Amino acid sequence: MATNLNPLHVDRTNLRQWPLDATEGLIRRRRLYQEIFRTTPIQRQGELWQRISNYLYNDFRLNVTPTQCRTKWNSLVSGYENLKRLLNDNPEGFRTHTPSVYDQRFHNELSDEFWYIVGNYLINQYFI
Repeated sequence: MATNLNPLHVDRTNLRQWPLDATEGLIRRRRLYQEIFRTTPIQRQGELWQRISNYLYNDFRLNVTPTQCRTKWNSLVSGYENLKRLLNDNPEGFRTHTPSVYDQRFHNELSDEFWYIVGNYLINQYFI
């Protein structure tokens, strides 16, 4: 199991804004680990988020916890989906909100939706 590399780590649960370069680093590192995330049960993904947290500290000096990384990731995905709805005139009628700076800045970075699982494995197993 990966451990936090910063011995002086402080839990900053009230981190309000992430630097844009560190946010981009989070997205790229999450993309790098996509296949591992896809094949690892959610209950065991904490180590992956710890690796990402350590990476952000080492490369950007951003001192965030694995939980903060996961929360930021989920916020980015949610913001991406919100902006996608707005750009497509929200055909499903979902509730939307004003896009944040992050939603606008990282929309293209997330536009290939690499985190979605492709295929229906229950159907595919019957055709093997």
